[in-house]
Amino acid sequence: MKKLICALVVLAMAAPVWADVNITAGIVVDVCDTNNATVTVTFDASGESNNVRAYAVDITLEGDATIISASCAANGYYVYPGSIDISSSGEVDDWGSCVCDDSFDGTQGGVGTSGVTVEMGSLYEDGEPAPADVNTMVVLEITGCGDVNVVVELNAIRGGVVMENPDEAVTVIRTGDSCTLVCAPTYPPCWDYLTQCHGDADGDGDVDTDDWPYFRDGFAKVYPDAAYQPCADYDRDGDIDTDDWPEFRDNFAKTPASDCTPGDPHGIY
Repeated sequence: MKKLICALVVLAMAAPVWADVNITAGIVVDVCDTNNATVTVTFDASGESNNVRAYAVDITLEGDATIISASCAANGYYVYPGSIDISSSGEVDDWGSCVCDDSFDGTQGGVGTSGVTVEMGSLYEDGEPAPADVNTMVVLEITGCGDVNVVVELNAIRGGVVMENPDEAVTVIRTGDSCTLVCAPTYPPCWDYLTQCHGDADGDGDVDTDDWPYFRDGFAKVYPDAAYQPCADYDRDGDIDTDDWPEFRDNFAKTPASDCTPGDPHGIY
């Protein structure tokens, strides 16, 4: 087995014919988990007389966001990354990933960081179906907090975009997209319990002896004291005092109303 190292080379032509290749980064927010989103990056060369043969682009997230996974959606392209495994008989054993390893020259940090370098190429031969002229380059799952902007740029070191016709140079029209990822709460999760404000510190829907230690151990403690028990801070004002006691006392051995407003009303955290 041997490693094939790929470097995409753009040939400089004296009188090139320019092509427009549109690369688009679109963000779709995952409504099931609003601090996550899906980024789909595509190219469109449908207005050109020949196809994109290979490309290397940098995709960077601006803002408080991290790439947690990358899916190479080839759609007619064979993945031809920075390295692929080829057997001694010439068969490809493993196409690897379209995300370049961060050890290669000029690449981004990769999954787990805010940027990846995506590199792919078409390996079809004459007589085989040509690759699609509109293609998904990669689908990224990201997580973060606040405003996030996706920037897509050619990676000149890795070769940028190369067309089927080597006489045709490329100018890329880049368009990006932005979204606002909802920040995960920084306050204690128990403050989202709908019965917590009525003395239910453990959130099981009733006020009983299981809730008493929270109040007892946290009484007279103030945030950020390590002994402060936020789940027993029924008015969520940053301390556990006589203002909190009536909620526990009056609701003991009862099932309180589930009408507490989730969140951190006083901005303690």
